[in-house]
Amino acid sequence: MKNKKVKKTLIGGQAVMEGVMMRGLNSMALAVRDHEGNLLLRTERLKKNKSLINKIPVIRGAVMFFQTMIIGVKTLLKSAEVYSEEDGQSELSESAAFFAVFLGLAFSIVLFMFLPSLISDGVNYLAYKWWNIKSAALSSAVESVARLLIFTAYLVSVSFVKDIKRTFMYHGAEHKTINCYEKDLELTVENVKKCSRIHDRCGTTFLFLVMVVSIILFTISNSLFSYWAGLNPGLKFLTAWYGKLLIRLLLLPLIAGISYEILRGLAVLPDNWFVKILKSPGLALQYLTTKEPDDSMIEVAIKAFSAVEKMDQDPSIPCVDWDEVDFKQAYQEFVYSLSAAGLDASEADWIFCHILKTKRVSLKTVELIKRSQYYAAKKILNQRVNTREPLQYLLGDVDFCGYTIKVNKNVLIPRFETEVLAQLCSKKAKELEAIKEPKILDLCTGSGCIAVVLANEVKSAKITASDISKAALNTAVVNFKPYQNITAVESDLFENISGQFDIIVTNPPYVKTSELAELPIEVKREPKKALDGGQDGLEIIRRIIDQAHKYLTPGGVVMMEAGLGQPRIIKEIIETQYNNYYDNIEIINDLDGVERIITFRKVENYAA
Repeated sequence: MKNKKVKKTLIGGQAVMEGVMMRGLNSMALAVRDHEGNLLLRTERLKKNKSLINKIPVIRGAVMFFQTMIIGVKTLLKSAEVYSEEDGQSELSESAAFFAVFLGLAFSIVLFMFLPSLISDGVNYLAYKWWNIKSAALSSAVESVARLLIFTAYLVSVSFVKDIKRTFMYHGAEHKTINCYEKDLELTVENVKKCSRIHDRCGTTFLFLVMVVSIILFTISNSLFSYWAGLNPGLKFLTAWYGKLLIRLLLLPLIAGISYEILRGLAVLPDNWFVKILKSPGLALQYLTTKEPDDSMIEVAIKAFSAVEKMDQDPSIPCVDWDEVDFKQAYQEFVYSLSAAGLDASEADWIFCHILKTKRVSLKTVELIKRSQYYAAKKILNQRVNTREPLQYLLGDVDFCGYTIKVNKNVLIPRFETEVLAQLCSKKAKELEAIKEPKILDLCTGSGCIAVVLANEVKSAKITASDISKAALNTAVVNFKPYQNITAVESDLFENISGQFDIIVTNPPYVKTSELAELPIEVKREPKKALDGGQDGLEIIRRIIDQAHKYLTPGGVVMMEAGLGQPRIIKEIIETQYNNYYDNIEIINDLDGVERIITFRKVENYAA
C-alpha cells in the first residue's frame, strides 16, 4: 500500500449510529444497518448555495461550521431513528435540529470553555494567595493546558462507551473508504481494509485546530481586556468568569472561520516535512476517534460513498429513500415466515391491517409502506413466531362483526362462530324493538363483543353484561365506553343479576377439563376460566339452564353457543328435565356447517 495518491475527491463523510454519511458537491448519502442487519440507503440532492458569503474567507468557514453541525445532528438522529426499534418515529424537524445543536453547543461551552476558565481562576487564586503572583499570562497558560487535557480526556473516555466505540469504528470505515478511492483502488472490502483509517480532511483535525486557534485568541483577548480593565474600571467585569465566557462566545464564529481556512490551506499545501509537522497533532488525535472497522461497517461506507460518487457524476440518477418498503415483498416475507413456523399464513393480512389501519380488502391496493410500519409489523411477527402468543393479544384488538374489540390475556378471543350467535341475537332483538325496548343479558360477556354488536345494531336495547372475572370485565368496560345502553355487572352467572330479560345470550365455558391439555398452544394462553366447562363440558351450561327461566320474561329466549356435539345433548337435557320451563328448542349451524348454537324459549304461560 505504498502507492502514491493519484486521485482526489471532495467527498467527505461522517460516522453516525450504525452507519456512515457521505457528502459530495451535489448529493448526500446516508447508509446504515438496521437492527436486523439490513443495509439501508437514503440519498438526496443538495441545493447549490451561490451566496456571496460562501466566497468570503473566515466568514464562509464560520457559516459552514454551523451548517455542518446542523446537518450532522439531523443525519445522526435520522440514523438513530432507523436503528431504534421504537415504532412510528417521524422525521426530525428543522426546529428540533436547531435545538439539538443548541444543547450540543451548551455542553461544549460548559466542558471546553467554562470549566478550563474555572480551573484557571482557581490556580490564579491559589498563586496569588500563596505566592502573591497574579499574571494574565499564567492564567492563559493554565487555561490552555486545561482545555487540551479536558479535550483529550473526553475523547479517551467516550471511546470506552460501547455505542461511541462502534461509531468510531464506522468513522474508521469512512476514512478507509475515501483513502482507498484516492489511491485509485477498486472499492472492495479487501482493498478498503488495507488502507489507513487516518485522513487529512477529518473533523477531528478541525476540532484540534479549533482548540489551538481558541487558545491563541483567548490568550490575546485575556491580555487585551485585562489591560483595558486596568485603564477603565468600568470594563473590569470583562475579567470576571462571566465576562470571559461572554467574550469566548463572541469569538466562537471567528475561531471556526480561521480554523476552517487553516484546514483548507493545509489540504492544498505540498505534502512536505513542514506541512506534515503542522498536520501531525490533528492526525494523531484521529487514533482516538477512529477504530478499525469490521467488514460489515466497510460495506456500509462503500455503499454511501459509491452512491454519492455516482449521483455527483450523473444528475439523472433518482434519489432513494429507506422510508419506503415494497409492500408486496414485505407481505411475501411475512407469509413465508408464518408458514415456516407452522402458522396460518393469512395472519400476515391481520398484522398489516392492524399496522396500516385499513381493511383486509384494501391491502390489494397497497404498494409502498413506511419503514417504521414495516418494523412495527415485523416486531409483531417475531413475537408471534417466537412466543406463539395469540396474534389477537399481540395486536390488542380483533375484528368482530365489523367492530373493533379490544382484547388481552384476561379475556377469551372472540371467534367467527360467536359472530353467528351475535347476529342471531341482533336479529331477534330487532324484531322485539318493533314493539318494545328489548332487555338483554349478555352472560359470560368476556371481552363484551356480543354486547357491543347489540349496542350498535339495536339502539333502544337495554343491555346488562356480566362476568365472574373482574379482570375480564375491566377489559369489557373499555369496549363499552362509547355506549350508554350497556351496564357491566361482576357476577357468577345470575348471582348478582336482578330483573327479567327478553333475551339471555351467552357463550359460556364448554371445553371438557380433560381436553384442556390437548388444546393448541395459542388457545392454552387464553383464560382457563373462560374455557373450562367441567368434566363433561356442560357444568356451566347446566347451571344456566337451571336458573335462566327465573330471569326471563314469559316468551323470553336463551341463545347459547356450545361445543362440538353439545347442542344435541343440551336439547335432550331440556326436553327431559326442563320441559315445563322451556319450549321451541332450535339448533343452528355455524359458518362451517357445524351445529353450534342452541336457542330455547321460556314457555309463555309459565308461572314461577
